[in-house]
Amino acid sequence: MEMKNRRRYLFVVAIIAAILLVIGIYIAYSFSKKTECLLDFECGWRITNCCTESAGAEWNCMNLKTYKEDCPDIVICPQVLSPKPQSACICSNGGCQKE
Repeated sequence: MEMKNRRRYLFVVAIIAAILLVIGIYIAYSFSKKTECLLDFECGWRITNCCTESAGAEWNCMNLKTYKEDCPDIVICPQVLSPKPQSACICSNGGCQKE
């Protein structure tokens, strides 16, 4: 009876090890691809041309954590309204995109 329990134990350990190996390979593969995001909250609308909503803002759906605003000292903006898009900015297939 003891030998049977030992075999069952080794079988369970082997199954768990195989599952962990598959999960590890999946995670490694997921991170080997260049991913911009994993979850929707990482994405959002940002103005990328340094103008305001009331002066020609150019909106882009992008990762909120990695975007760094870099505006020159002088910015020429068209005097047109450019409100934030109402569509959602979501994470889909590893990238931020308009819904």
